[in-house]
Amino acid sequence: MNDRLNDKKHIIWAKKVKERDNYTCQLCLVKTSDVLHSHHIFSYDIHINQRYKLDNGITLCQYHHSLFHSIAGLGSNNKKQFEEFKKFITLLYKVAKNNIK
Repeated sequence: MNDRLNDKKHIIWAKKVKERDNYTCQLCLVKTSDVLHSHHIFSYDIHINQRYKLDNGITLCQYHHSLFHSIAGLGSNNKKQFEEFKKFITLLYKVAKNNIK
């Protein structure tokens, strides 16, 4: 990951992803610039031709980004994994919202 911090293309890509998503986590809708990550939907490590494509990124808060990788692992990630994770998180929020009423 440290190599990405010095990769100008990656820095520009990450900023554009956050700008497109209005600096908002696309799962919990928290809006902050301090703890947001630009997540690669198709992983950076093996999907080299997707690395800098804007549609391969999504803005996540630090919590959801870490949670995704703790479940799906680091590397070799893909869109199907992310969509399943997103459905899981959405369901959790719906259940929590219904229990609070």
